Amino acid sequence: MINNATFFPTSELTLFKKKGELIISVADETDRIFFLQSGRVRRQVDGKNFKVGKFLELNSFFGGLHYNYNLFAATDVELRVHSRKLFLDFIGVSETSKIYELFKLVAAEQIKQLEYKVRQAG
Repeated sequence: MINNATFFPTSELTLFKKKGELIISVADETDRIFFLQSGRVRRQVDGKNFKVGKFLELNSFFGGLHYNYNLFAATDVELRVHSRKLFLDFIGVSETSKIYELFKLVAAEQIKQLEYKVRQAG
């Protein structure tokens, strides 16, 4: 298990949600990223579970202005919330760099693939 204190040295906000509560809405801007410190999170569209030590919806974070899917607390959860700037500074990427553009392209492709799978299943 990843220890957030060593993986990500500073946290701008700690967020606690009870089982069943909405964490991310499709209307939310991707100006921050969520790191799952404890508990389990479920994506509504396909039922994917995010486990401890994972960032939530990285593809949405890099792929657009708003999150693509609703995420709910499958259990009581603790999340570390980081601004886009802090996260990008931590990984050493600027929004004007070629690597950032590559992240955006890969994220957009991943989102398209998930949307295709959901349409096929639905």
